[in-house]
Amino acid sequence: METYLRSAGADRTVPLPVGGLSYIQGLTRQRLINKTVGQCLEAIAQRVPDREALVVPQENIRLTFAQLKEEVDKAASGLLSIGLRKGDRLGMWGPNSFAWVLMQLATAQAGIILVSVNPAYQAMELEYALKKVEPAPGGGGWPASQVEPASCLHFQTSEDLRIILPSPLYHCLGSVGGTMVSLMYGATLILPCPTFDGKKALEAISKERGTILYGTPTMFVDILNQPDFSSYDISSMCGGGVGPRVAEPGLT
Repeated sequence: METYLRSAGADRTVPLPVGGLSYIQGLTRQRLINKTVGQCLEAIAQRVPDREALVVPQENIRLTFAQLKEEVDKAASGLLSIGLRKGDRLGMWGPNSFAWVLMQLATAQAGIILVSVNPAYQAMELEYALKKVEPAPGGGGWPASQVEPASCLHFQTSEDLRIILPSPLYHCLGSVGGTMVSLMYGATLILPCPTFDGKKALEAISKERGTILYGTPTMFVDILNQPDFSSYDISSMCGGGVGPRVAEPGLT
């Protein structure tokens, strides 16, 4: 069975997953890179140790890849020292921050499953989420022997990429498209605000010389409609990533 994609007026054929694989290799000869998160961080910290890895203006955080690796090593060791083990689950409930990125990488390095919890959840929603993710021996969770640290996704980008990420880290656009792309290719990840703020995003683009902006279509609309939009220097920008919805024609 095959599925057909229509692009630029032409039909292209992409095979469905075969051989028990969980992904489709599309119209490319490049394969997904089979590395753990810890291996990605180790490799990039050795390759470009002094390059900026993470910038969080509201927390006055500015770390190189070598510094980020050191912080992640300490955090992963700390998680294991308090009794967490490979296969355990740790819920992260909070806005975009250094701590979010730190826990994302430290849990992966330690083999702990990170559970992304929407920071907008109210008490009842949070209680439900926590009950759903509590590990229980024999209760349907994966045995620890079957749990492996998350693998990185393949993504093509330039080494001078500076990603402005106002979208939430609890969503895959942030945690995968942002954090993991940064690790794989040495891109600088910039978190302009704890929760979305169009003005803060513009300020980060201008001050940090951002080259690509991630966000939902409504975020892009809000940024473009900022009353003082024309006063910001966005000449460094070269593109953007929009998701999870399809962008309106006016944004493309």
